[in-house]
Amino acid sequence: MSVWSVSVTMTGATGIDVAAALDVFADQLAAYHGAGGFNARRLDATVSVEATTAAGAARRGVAVVAGAARRAGLVRWRVAAVEAVDAAELERRNASPQVPELLGMSELMAAIGVSRQRLSALRREGRLPEPMAVLAATPVWDRPSIDSWLRRWERRSGRSPRRPPRLCGPTWCTAAAPGAGMSRRPPRVSSRGCRCAPDGRRKRQSTGGTAGDSPARPPSTTRPVRSVQAALSEGPGPDPTKEC
Repeated sequence: MSVWSVSVTMTGATGIDVAAALDVFADQLAAYHGAGGFNARRLDATVSVEATTAAGAARRGVAVVAGAARRAGLVRWRVAAVEAVDAAELERRNASPQVPELLGMSELMAAIGVSRQRLSALRREGRLPEPMAVLAATPVWDRPSIDSWLRRWERRSGRSPRRPPRLCGPTWCTAAAPGAGMSRRPPRVSSRGCRCAPDGRRKRQSTGGTAGDSPARPPSTTRPVRSVQAALSEGPGPDPTKEC
């Protein structure tokens, strides 16, 4: 025969003094190296029994816990769950950590291989699992949920497309490259006309006179025109045929 650890959960309702019943319940389990506790609606207990199979250990453990509950005044309670494990499995469970591995923002970035900006975008889009807790410094996720999410995550590669170049001129510039997109806002009209390069982008103005700059505007040769009334008020001019 082997020694088994049997965990039993029972549910019900009671109107008795829980503190006094708990003392009686603990005394009944002492002979089986057991421990347990209960409140007004739930009871959990673990006892050690000898049996040849897991089914036999489960039946024996239920009988021990149910008998202790009746003696404590918990009548008509039903068994909700039972589990029997052998000594080897119990030792393995006790050796493993009881708290799962936790990941903050920095650990999660390293685990999935993204930047902080990308991780924040995934949170805003609702594509990350819900964290276990949100602390003042960082949210906290458990490693098993992240591993499960990574197996389902469809990673997107590449960068976001760049915004189209801003065009200028009184109308949409015809110098733009074929297929170039147009910005949502209307173009900015320049008093000097369009100064677009062949690819549709605005040229950079420079005072150094380097190649590619806009040609300098020639000086104006237009003379001011006098009004007709001003010309008549001055009278006739000198006769060019007479000598001075």
